[in-house]
Amino acid sequence: MSEKIEKLITNLSTIIKDFESVQGLELNTQEAERTILDEIFMRLEKVLPFIHEDIQISDSHNGSNERMAYYKQKGICLSNKFERKNTGSYPHEDNYWDYKGSQAWLTDDLEIIQLLRTGNGSAWQGDSSSWDTAIEVINLEKLQTLCEFEDIIHDLIKTFEEAIKANENKRNILQSRQKLLQTIESILDIGVTPPMKKMGEMKKAEIIEIEIDEASLGNTWHAGKAELKQVASLYEEELKKQFPQYEFNVIPITDSWNGAKVMDNFEIDIGAAWERALERTPPEWWNE
Repeated sequence: MSEKIEKLITNLSTIIKDFESVQGLELNTQEAERTILDEIFMRLEKVLPFIHEDIQISDSHNGSNERMAYYKQKGICLSNKFERKNTGSYPHEDNYWDYKGSQAWLTDDLEIIQLLRTGNGSAWQGDSSSWDTAIEVINLEKLQTLCEFEDIIHDLIKTFEEAIKANENKRNILQSRQKLLQTIESILDIGVTPPMKKMGEMKKAEIIEIEIDEASLGNTWHAGKAELKQVASLYEEELKKQFPQYEFNVIPITDSWNGAKVMDNFEIDIGAAWERALERTPPEWWNE
């Protein structure tokens, strides 16, 4: 009997040490997770207005009229555990249901709120369905009891990826509109885009960089790499002669070279080449 008591005491001591060790590890892990979440939320403050969405807090309808209410601020969802549980009897078990579950949101002012949903619904025509939520502002510690750290990170990654895709689509649309505007400006011969500085407004120390490729010098000839560099060199020399008070750096763009040869003898029309190099939009001072 004494041996069993001794074994019991030994096992109890081991269990206490193990549980204390695991508890300490759990506390350290939770603290590290809170630190990470707090840092992520702080960094989100600048972009929340661009990726947030409405926070619905209630819904009611009777088949013809529907009323929805939203929280006073917008935000991003950290955890969505809203669910609909069927409560009908066979064979119409899916015609009646209860609204249950919870959501956690990060609002625009960096508050964390929890929504606890209750309500019921019916699929029968004329029956009413509604749900409402109890709203509570919570801290990171409470958030950790509602959802796993990995789930929060997963949902945030999904939100960020959707936001990046939406922003990329918006960028493509705006770039297309910019190209259209430039085309219209060229046709109407107006300058809506920011004008270039006049020569008199440029400081002597400024270096005026101009990129040229075969397209910028016209479509009647094709330049090889060496020829295009030669054109750039002659172009730069001529510009320095006409405007000696300024520094010019003419950069030949040879990445898109197609290998064709340019004619052996050619002359550069500085005025026309300058206009083409500036995408057919000459600066205001060109005719001054």
